[in-house]
Amino acid sequence: MTALVVFGAVSSLSTVQAASTDATAVKKSTEQPVYPLWVQQAVVGTPYTPAAFMALPATEQRRVLQTVHPELSPHLITATPSLGAVQMSGVPAAAVTNTPLLNRPALTAVTVPAQSYLDIQPALQTDGTGTAGAVPFATAGSDVTTNATVNIGSFSASDLAQLTFSVSSAEKPLTTDDVHAVLDRTATPYRLSLTISKNGMQALTKDEGSVNGRQVVLQAANSAGKTLRVTFNLWLPLLNRAHATMALGNGIDAQYMYNAFFDMSQAGGSNTTRGTLIDAAKIDMPNINVFDHNTNQRVTGLFADFGMQSKDAGTFLVHSNGYMTPYTSTSLLVGSEQTHFDAFTIPAASGGVTNTYYPNFEFDEIKHVHMYPDDAQDPSLIYLSYDGYFNMPGTLGALGVPSTTEQVVLHVDATIGPSADGSQMGFSEVVTNPQTVNGGERNPVTLNGIYFARTYDTALKTFTPLTDGSAFAKRPPQTDNIPVRFSAQATSGPAEGKTEGVYIRSQTGAPPYIVRYDFNVANGPDGWLGTHWLGYDYYDTAVQKNMMYWRNTTASGEDSDEGGAADKFPVFKTPSGLGQADLANPVNGLAYGAVEGDNDDDYDSGIGMKWSPIDEFKPGDSKKMAFNSLINDSEPPILNVDQSAIRVKKGALSIQIPGTVTDLNSKQANVYVSLTKPDAAKIPPVPTANPSIGSITYTGDPPHPDPVKFTGTLPADMVSQLNDGQEHTIYLYAVDVPQSASETIPQYAQNKAMISNIEPVIINQHASVTLKFQTTAGTELHTPVTKTGIVGDTYNFNTGSGNILTDAADDADGQPPASFQPNADGPAYVLTDPLPANGIGTFSSDPTTITYVYVTQYVEFVPHDLSFGTETIPGRNGATYSVEKKDADDRPLQYQIHDYRPVTNTGITVAARLSAFKDQAATDAGSDLTAASIIFNRAGADHVVTAGSPTAVTLATGLTRSPASSPTIYLDFKSIDLQVAGSAAATLKTHPYQATLTYTVNYGL
Repeated sequence: MTALVVFGAVSSLSTVQAASTDATAVKKSTEQPVYPLWVQQAVVGTPYTPAAFMALPATEQRRVLQTVHPELSPHLITATPSLGAVQMSGVPAAAVTNTPLLNRPALTAVTVPAQSYLDIQPALQTDGTGTAGAVPFATAGSDVTTNATVNIGSFSASDLAQLTFSVSSAEKPLTTDDVHAVLDRTATPYRLSLTISKNGMQALTKDEGSVNGRQVVLQAANSAGKTLRVTFNLWLPLLNRAHATMALGNGIDAQYMYNAFFDMSQAGGSNTTRGTLIDAAKIDMPNINVFDHNTNQRVTGLFADFGMQSKDAGTFLVHSNGYMTPYTSTSLLVGSEQTHFDAFTIPAASGGVTNTYYPNFEFDEIKHVHMYPDDAQDPSLIYLSYDGYFNMPGTLGALGVPSTTEQVVLHVDATIGPSADGSQMGFSEVVTNPQTVNGGERNPVTLNGIYFARTYDTALKTFTPLTDGSAFAKRPPQTDNIPVRFSAQATSGPAEGKTEGVYIRSQTGAPPYIVRYDFNVANGPDGWLGTHWLGYDYYDTAVQKNMMYWRNTTASGEDSDEGGAADKFPVFKTPSGLGQADLANPVNGLAYGAVEGDNDDDYDSGIGMKWSPIDEFKPGDSKKMAFNSLINDSEPPILNVDQSAIRVKKGALSIQIPGTVTDLNSKQANVYVSLTKPDAAKIPPVPTANPSIGSITYTGDPPHPDPVKFTGTLPADMVSQLNDGQEHTIYLYAVDVPQSASETIPQYAQNKAMISNIEPVIINQHASVTLKFQTTAGTELHTPVTKTGIVGDTYNFNTGSGNILTDAADDADGQPPASFQPNADGPAYVLTDPLPANGIGTFSSDPTTITYVYVTQYVEFVPHDLSFGTETIPGRNGATYSVEKKDADDRPLQYQIHDYRPVTNTGITVAARLSAFKDQAATDAGSDLTAASIIFNRAGADHVVTAGSPTAVTLATGLTRSPASSPTIYLDFKSIDLQVAGSAAATLKTHPYQATLTYTVNYGL
């Protein structure tokens, strides 16, 4: 038999590899495939070779793994690209029969260990050793990995009594000598522990990778050969209780951190730890304080936040000597819209309210905790990552997961740092449902209707930090019932046209500090409330004011747990409710509360924010969340300039920098300009050293939510320093005029002048534009060109008069080349229409790239493989073989020509010649075969291309585009046959033969 195949592939010389004729059967490859490690592990204890296993249906492979190797994740089956690529001919027939797995003696004889995965932080003992456990034995075996108990599999009580555990492996930096298994048979049920040597604990502490855990594997077997496998994942936190500082001016700094402020100089300890965490579920609480250098006082905005005075950096909730940390505010909360309580009844003494409530919870445990500042790149950023676990039956039930679920794990990555405009603390967080758990097993848990929430119990307090652990009673009282008010309407961003957020502002304090929460950010909460402080995490019916349950009332929701009008406060109607976020809220209007100063619990204010339910939160899915916050002294003016970069021509006689100032409480503010960056902490109330360039005045009483314009005309002597055509930076700021309580509404009084934010303005800021030249496939045709200019100046690189490749870098007028031909022997490329829209524009401070796209200017011929089947060697009378389709989509009788020339549409000629067929045998090769030809029949006319002939045979002429706008020309043949003369049989050997079919196309290849 001979295989008659013609291969079509365009070579760099415009030839086509073609016509392979094989006079023997195809040889089977003797090269063995390389199988993944997991496949080699999977066949241990089975009758399969790797090839046989890979040939099994996926369902059968999965059954083998589940029965014999449950430690291997079934997701490996679908994740391995080589599945299905192994030829069945190499698999013994006996190995691919569909006998049920459990009926195969070779498999049932294999011992299958029961799996336990215990993720534990070892406790450091006084002698330097560590302990992990003691973990109770399960009362019954499980066919899935257990996480809180030792899985006993099919073991009986007598089996368990015979167990002896040994350490089979320990992940570096641990060794098997560092760990020892301890089985307590006196406990009921038995309990399993690990002890870690002093050297082992020291190695774990030095190993930063141990924040995610290092695995120790125990094996146990009884006399019957039954085994258990227990994996301890030993992890240590990697914690730096850092804070970052953001200067606010006026002698005060904002300081932000997770949970309460931890100052090791005051606490007397270190702010880093790899030891035990206490109340770690409270760690994920972004918080911001103010430190006033003028008074040496700290200002906090959460109830019970007096800073962290524990000497242990791993402590996050302190109650000793009174409440010292913000225990009534929450970390991340998680709930499910699929689970609610339909008969949650507040006690009759509190009003007897019964309605529908949806619970949500902080994590039962958090592990693998890593907190650190970005000292290497940006110390203003503080990162926090951890894995949050729900593993209590009550919380698992409330999340609506199947009753067999051992745990729900979510991975959290959080960042705090300056907001995008540098004016606030910005918080962002990504929560991910991981794809694998238990050290690599596939995560089976999809959470339906999950949502996320956060609550803050707002309060203001000003105190001098103490270092002696003084009692809570010695501290100044907290103002815990400050009304919550609506912020301004957003003019841009996700909340454009709606309220940006809420704030609390002390009406009795001096100075009257203000705490803002800004939700108008990407991934901000879609629902939020200014309301009573919000409880959480409770099941019992005695809890009052438990706002992390929603009740079915009005669109915004309302709860009345004590029956009186003063005790009503907003809640979300459902987990999808938006609360006050979607209402028409008046600027500075009340979101909640009415009075301040008497600490009336009726108005104990707080806020809640919520990210609405996700229909399906599958393994691998993530949710992004964010918000901003700030505490500041009183209400300093806010300055905005119309343009942060302006153009000043050389010799200009005047310069104006207009903008606006907003001041909520002061009636007047003056605007100043400086040639050097001012130190906001040292600017005096009336900065005489810098000239005033404008002022704003309000005529009515506060509050003043609207901005007022100023012209910003610079004095002549300053203009003369800035009109040289060079780049300069100047700085604008505003200082307001204080008013006493007798001069204004008392709650808006201010006892000292306040400086605004400092706005830099760049004059003649240098800018650049990058010009790129590339093909439609993105291939670069010329080195990118950089053009320079001044922000505000115009450019025209599309239709200007110059050449943008050769003109000077600062020449902003020109046009791109009409064509490129990178290689003299290669195709040309012509510029496409339309030209890029940003090819004409204005220089900007933002990076600008203009890309000019070019298309090829040549004729491209697209041949394809020709197959003539596998046939008997021809006899004396010869034989003809017709081209065959390789598959249903193959069209061997149709060739394509792509004519990319933009204008020319003249006739194209295609010709072909066929080389002699050469014997491909390595030894004893026969002579060339020329007694063969390929016959192309087009429109009834045969075009015979003879093997070995040097003359090209014309196949078609006068081919043109039709319509002219389409680049594709179709060359159709009625038939294509391979003819081998009968005389060839006398000289052919049983070897493969190959020839080359070369196509010639005019105007191109």
